[in-house]
Amino acid sequence: FIKKESTTELTSLQPYSRSIKTAWQMTSFSGLAAMTYYEYEQKRVSIVKSEGRTIPVVGLPAGASFGNVVHDLLEDCDFSSLSCSTELTAQIEKKCIRYGVDADIEDMRQLLDLVVSTPLPGSFCLKDLSPDYCLKEMPFYFQLSLFRTREIYRILGDDPTVLPVGDKKIRGYLTGFVDLICLVNGKYYIMDYKTNYLGEDLGAYSREQLVLAMKSHNYGLQYWIYSLVLHRHLTNLVDDYDFNTHFGGVMYLFVRGMTPECTGSGVYSTLPDYDTLLELAALLEEGGRDE
Repeated sequence: FIKKESTTELTSLQPYSRSIKTAWQMTSFSGLAAMTYYEYEQKRVSIVKSEGRTIPVVGLPAGASFGNVVHDLLEDCDFSSLSCSTELTAQIEKKCIRYGVDADIEDMRQLLDLVVSTPLPGSFCLKDLSPDYCLKEMPFYFQLSLFRTREIYRILGDDPTVLPVGDKKIRGYLTGFVDLICLVNGKYYIMDYKTNYLGEDLGAYSREQLVLAMKSHNYGLQYWIYSLVLHRHLTNLVDDYDFNTHFGGVMYLFVRGMTPECTGSGVYSTLPDYDTLLELAALLEEGGRDE
């Protein structure tokens, strides 16, 4: 068969004038943190003053892989089993192999024991928590109305652990995971584990220095997001929920500096201001000023 040639004249389509870029997106704290003006913080770093005491466990590796090992062990194991346990060797070795971490097993056991045995604000230790009242690695999807990211700092700028982020219109969903939410004596607490190496001097993990560490990574923005997530969750979960009654606070555990011998070392704790939290909720849920 001979195919006849088409005599239809082909014409080009008109160029599509709309941009494929959109304010709709799935974002996370990491996405917002990537927009942080870190130069703002570099002018405000002070020098750590030595107290002449070293952290309990020295020589552990630094880096994200070591952080993954610690996070996995705290997630997978009951906290009580991490205290003075001789049965952790296999789990620690398995995690270290998985993430390619070269760490002394005994040092790792000691570190985990210190983390779960250190008294926390609220008069409890992690090892005292019942697994039934712990929610580990809680995922969340938070719907966002259209807002400008610069408005976040307008609301949170008085918090010494928060840095401004670049200006961008965003709407869609905010997603992430909270390391730990626990219920203690009728109050709910948010906890996040940090393996940041701040130095071997215990003074590097004092409250003053932890504020700087929190700010240098914009962790303050992270805990405000987590607080809003928990607040919304409890509003839907607890029939008689009241922020002042049920919200215990936020703790960032810088595990290298935690020790029962030095109260508060390695633990950054705070209770978000309720009115500020509501203002942040209004921005993310209803949209900010579009100037």
